[in-house]
Amino acid sequence: MNLYAKVLISLLATALAPLLLVTLITYRSSQETLLAMAGASLEASAQSLAGATVLLLEDAAEEVESWASLETLQNVFTGEDTLDLRMTLLLQSLQANSDFAEIWCTDAAGEIVAASNSGPDAVQMMSEEALRHALAGAPYVSAVTTFDGPDGTPRDAIAIAFPLYGAWDGTTLIGAIVGFYDWEQVIERVAFHERTAPEQGTHLFLADPGGRIVARGGAELPVVNLLPSELPRLSKAGTARAHGTSTEEIQGSRQIVAAASLQGKYAAIAYTGVAIAPEALVLQPARQLAWRTLLACACAAVAIVGLALLLSRRISRPLASLSATARQIADGNLDLSPPRQSGDEIGRLAADLDTMRLSLKRQIDTLDQAVRERTGQLEQSVRDMEREIQMREQAQQESLLREQQLRQADKMVSLGVLVSGVAHEINNPNGLIALNLGLLGEVWEKALPVLDRYQAEHGDFSLGPMNYSELRQQMPLLLADTTASSDRIRAIVDDLKGFSRQSDERLDESVDLNRVVESAANLVSSHLKKATRHFGLELCAHVPEIRGNGRRLEQVLVNLLLNACDALESSEQFIRVLTFTNEAGKPVIEVRDGGRGIPAEDLPRITDPFFTTRRTAGGTGLGLSVSAGIVEEHGGELVFESQWGAGTTARIVLPAGSRGEGP
Repeated sequence: MNLYAKVLISLLATALAPLLLVTLITYRSSQETLLAMAGASLEASAQSLAGATVLLLEDAAEEVESWASLETLQNVFTGEDTLDLRMTLLLQSLQANSDFAEIWCTDAAGEIVAASNSGPDAVQMMSEEALRHALAGAPYVSAVTTFDGPDGTPRDAIAIAFPLYGAWDGTTLIGAIVGFYDWEQVIERVAFHERTAPEQGTHLFLADPGGRIVARGGAELPVVNLLPSELPRLSKAGTARAHGTSTEEIQGSRQIVAAASLQGKYAAIAYTGVAIAPEALVLQPARQLAWRTLLACACAAVAIVGLALLLSRRISRPLASLSATARQIADGNLDLSPPRQSGDEIGRLAADLDTMRLSLKRQIDTLDQAVRERTGQLEQSVRDMEREIQMREQAQQESLLREQQLRQADKMVSLGVLVSGVAHEINNPNGLIALNLGLLGEVWEKALPVLDRYQAEHGDFSLGPMNYSELRQQMPLLLADTTASSDRIRAIVDDLKGFSRQSDERLDESVDLNRVVESAANLVSSHLKKATRHFGLELCAHVPEIRGNGRRLEQVLVNLLLNACDALESSEQFIRVLTFTNEAGKPVIEVRDGGRGIPAEDLPRITDPFFTTRRTAGGTGLGLSVSAGIVEEHGGELVFESQWGAGTTARIVLPAGSRGEGP
């Protein structure tokens, strides 16, 4: 960072940091003030709406209660005709002087005796719940309910019912009076639509005790599906008075929500007023203040940049000249003298730089001579050490290789002796088994006629754990399976003897590659069965024979199959061995597995002597190295293709009819 930038940043930080800090504090303070004022205003609106609604409905309930105590209404029931015109006229008079949509009276049996909506085709609004409570002697006020109106169209109203008692004693229930208060009249009387101001972003809602929205203002804010579940948290509905304010995420934007509940004398007269305003609209004055402050900061920044530019030119130009001279001196131009333009601190810095230049020039000349002499000596020493290290490493590598080969040869000799003894011990009883199986087969064939006659005369009978009829079918299969197992034992023993037998290393015998593959698979069959359930041989019948050593190639196949078993991570992964002839007419053997694969960085080194990724598991790093050497002795090549996590393919390509030369 140059001096100009440092001066500019320092001035900007010194001048703008306090201004920005004050702006931030003012902005946050104004936010809190605006939110508090908006919350208080919304809460007052919610309380006013809930209070006006509860007060209006309590007045309506008191009005019906006063009608129930009218002596004129009570005396009508003492006449001979309870449906006389006097009661109807009285109810019509009461309705005309109130906001009730309909009023009717019943006798003690619940039969309507008079209604404000009278006539032969008149239909009365009905509330069974209100009538049941009133006839039980209990006043009743319903929630906002949709009734069939006098004209047959649905309309929202509140049913208010009171019992009627006889005027002679005031305790005898003679009927009930039920009034239906039109909900639209409630909305109009509490001036609901005048209270809400959707054009200013403020929305009012009114909810009944069940959390159902019964009135809304500003329908463009669709919170009707949110409020029933939110009301218990926003307010404490059911208590005498409860209110609260919070900020909520509604329809993807933050809203200030204030709710207030008010409980009246009756359970159904409990309404919650909710007022909502967008937080963004409330905080708009604070943002305007912040923008004006930022504009002032930008103007101050422009002035500071101009001042910094003026100061930096007075200071940075001499320093830039000295810096350019210092860079040339650092690049090796020690003959360039720095300019001295003034006698101030910058001038003294130029003089000190020139003194340092002259001192460096003298020291460098002296060091150059000493370095040249010492470098020559070191280069010769390094060359000598490199030759010695290379020779030692080569000798050590050859020694380790010979030692491992001797150990392997000794193991093979010991294995040959052991296998020969074990093979002899296995072949003797196995030969006896094969001989006895032949004798048993002849005995069974000769005994069949006798046994069949006995069965024909006496019926089916038991021979050991089986009936004769079942044994007659199973015995040939049992003899055949046992004979096949004996033959397999003999074949495995022969393969083991051949594998462990010392070879004369001649490479001029005719080799059937399919037979080599089958023999190697037999030798490691137990490993294959443990490693995978998906092993297969795909052998081409027309693969040409080659000239070489079958036992040594068998050793290569055994190594590749064991490596494939080690690479599998699950018995569901596969191992397949294929033989075929490529486009060049050369015989090919491929060992494919679906294991974990070989990392790309290890693939070029896997045939190097002593390279192994399984050192801790006993790997020596010689198996693939020896295998590659055997394939090369036969004039072929061993190639590996692998992708980490996707398996490996080992490919042996041999010349057809080739005749290798021994080592």
